Amino acid sequence: MSGPDVVLCLAHRRWSCYYDRSQHLMSECARQRRTIFVEEPELDTVAPDVELSETRTGVITLIPHLPPGLTLQQSERAQRRAVDFVLAHYGCFHPVLWYYTPKAIGFTDHIDASAIVYDWLEEPPAFANDGASRVGHREQHLLDRAHVVFTDIVDNDGFPDHRPLLHHNIHAFSGEPSWSETWRQMWSHVESAIEMRHEQGNVVGSFS
Repeated sequence: MSGPDVVLCLAHRRWSCYYDRSQHLMSECARQRRTIFVEEPELDTVAPDVELSETRTGVITLIPHLPPGLTLQQSERAQRRAVDFVLAHYGCFHPVLWYYTPKAIGFTDHIDASAIVYDWLEEPPAFANDGASRVGHREQHLLDRAHVVFTDIVDNDGFPDHRPLLHHNIHAFSGEPSWSETWRQMWSHVESAIEMRHEQGNVVGSFS
């Protein structure tokens, strides 16, 4: 098994939603390493709780259950505890952080990551006119810290895509010819970033 043995995926939708890019890629990931898919919280409990389950493809899903009415700070603190609990439960150290949503920075910025990946799924028209001005504060923070950025746009189809201007190590993948081959190529970029960090003597890196 090459590279870090844990990927912590910070998801932008439920695993049980329609099967799309994130599920395909994380299912491929789970063939070789422990893969934890962190969903957005359910606001349905009196006290914070954690729900863990395993999908048919071997991905572990983590759903934080939180009381309704929490402030953003309280919610992120509870989600941070949930993530820390699960990483400790599985004995995970220095995972690869694989982001689909910059919102997750609020409860993962303390984790010493082997690498930080942003799979940046954005509709090209949103960038058609004003480019970088559409990037929010947390998204820019994630772009500044990410070691590898992936996108889903290979052919612009007439829409200018400004994302390659916003990161030095960005690669486009569409899922062709297969998700297994796509994952193999994407992971090779992650491994290259990790190797470069080792050569630079910077083995782990948090957002601090």
